[in-house]
Amino acid sequence: MKINIINGSEVSRLSVAIQLSDWFSGVITYFRSEVQLNNICKLKLLEISNVHLREKKFAENKAILDKIEAESKYFTENLEEKYRLASIRLDSISKQLNEYENIRDGFFRDTQYGINSAQKIVAALDISAKYLDSLLVPSSPHEAVEAHNAIMKAFSEIDIKKIKSFSEQVNRASKKIPEMI
Repeated sequence: MKINIINGSEVSRLSVAIQLSDWFSGVITYFRSEVQLNNICKLKLLEISNVHLREKKFAENKAILDKIEAESKYFTENLEEKYRLASIRLDSISKQLNEYENIRDGFFRDTQYGINSAQKIVAALDISAKYLDSLLVPSSPHEAVEAHNAIMKAFSEIDIKKIKSFSEQVNRASKKIPEMI
């Protein structure tokens, strides 16, 4: 065994190796603890950073969701208002259509009555024309009475008041149409 002198003392190689080993072990332990401490600090910093980033993302997502919810509420209210207005408008149009149909049906009835009345008037005028000569220049009193009775009978079937009422109804209904349009 060789003896080396370190710092003025004699030491065996084994002793030096042990001391160096202990020293390296201490240095390694020191650096390991420093690395662990450094890693722990980095992990804590990363954890804090992740928590901060998570909170930031959560706040951003919450803001986006709030915005979407507000827009959705606005559009829903807007659509509900448009639906309400459209319903009111459709109800109004439906009422107008019903009124048009009633007027149309009334015009049809009145027109039919007018046509029937006009036919009666034409028939009465035809009878009047046929018996006019007998009235103006009667060949006999019996012929004049017969002509008078035939004319009166033809005109008695015509209700002048009803025709006048019909005419007024047509005028009123025709005035309503431009107002409704």
